Amino acid sequence: METALELDFTGAQEIPVAGNSFFDQTYFGTKILVVAEKIGDEILICGNMILNFWNAKAEVIIFHAKNSNALKFALLTKPDIIFVAENFPNFDKVLAEICRAEKDFQPEVFKKKIPTTSPSDFYALNLLSTIEPNHKIKFPVPPECQKPLLNGNPLAKMLKYYKHNALKILNADEVFFQMRTDNLANFAEKNATADKFIFDWAESVQLQRIEISSTTRTDFEIILTVEKVDKSQIYLDNVHKFSGEVFGKRNIDTEKIFVKRAEIFGKVEVNFFSNTEQRSNIAPFIKLTHGGNFFYELFVPAEETELNLQIYRYRCDAPIKITAETAEEIILTCAVEGDEDFYLQLGDAPEIILTAEVCATGIYDRTIIRRVDTLAQIQLKAVQWLDKIGYSI
Repeated sequence: METALELDFTGAQEIPVAGNSFFDQTYFGTKILVVAEKIGDEILICGNMILNFWNAKAEVIIFHAKNSNALKFALLTKPDIIFVAENFPNFDKVLAEICRAEKDFQPEVFKKKIPTTSPSDFYALNLLSTIEPNHKIKFPVPPECQKPLLNGNPLAKMLKYYKHNALKILNADEVFFQMRTDNLANFAEKNATADKFIFDWAESVQLQRIEISSTTRTDFEIILTVEKVDKSQIYLDNVHKFSGEVFGKRNIDTEKIFVKRAEIFGKVEVNFFSNTEQRSNIAPFIKLTHGGNFFYELFVPAEETELNLQIYRYRCDAPIKITAETAEEIILTCAVEGDEDFYLQLGDAPEIILTAEVCATGIYDRTIIRRVDTLAQIQLKAVQWLDKIGYSI
């Protein structure tokens, strides 16, 4: 069997024929705000996304805010998308105040936990995905950050310039959790009695999702006063009731209804939304994964004969067509539904081009799988060792 010995780890060039529709989008006219407490933190919060949006022609604003007044000033620029550290002081409170005052202001907010220490060794044969509990949303890293090396990585260069002590940036993805800003509870008058909490809206609001959360196992009941329209367009009072138990977070989805009042029984936190998901400025995309890791160019030891692969989906539920081809033939075609795995038999080919696509949508992911023998893996380790020395100088 042939093996790929010539590994180009010296640069950060885009991989030939590989690509993803995520990088094909243009975000001209989209305003991105990155809020950080000190210089350099913006790279750790979303350095890869800053590069992604710059490449896509978005307007990117980096704001270093040290207090609530500075934060308010930054938010009043009315960005479409916000990236921020998950523990940024008073962020939720200040943003909620602005959203209440500006009802049409509903930015997408992505939060991230900033790493505070650098692992002793984060070099691997392939880039590894970031793992953060409760961080569910992942985005690809830009082409210039897709090599398992620090030298040539623009984010590493910036962190070195800032002399930042946290350097966990060689990741296959950027991982966040999303804070919704379209919460209808922000626009309700709130009152409490001995046994219930009441939300009253001056005008009826359209409701489709109720989000209930509690840190302890708790029984709850929700009574909604609904305005229902019949065929003659006459509004009729109606009542909808929901009850059950919650521990952690639970969603209740309804048909779209118009609500005037909500009465909450039980010690739970409740949010109300007009849609099951907040409107997104970021286009849907898919990404091939191996062992939970995004990959762009996957190096596979020559002794492995089969790969177990998955697909990450961002706002895309449609069936996905998979095609794997060598220089001589197509070795796999299949369709993937939902979150199911699929398997690829590698055979003897030194390279395989693997494509995942949602037909007739322009959504795709294309990667290269390269077979590497023991010598090639040793070569990579040597290059990474020299890379580490060179970066530290």
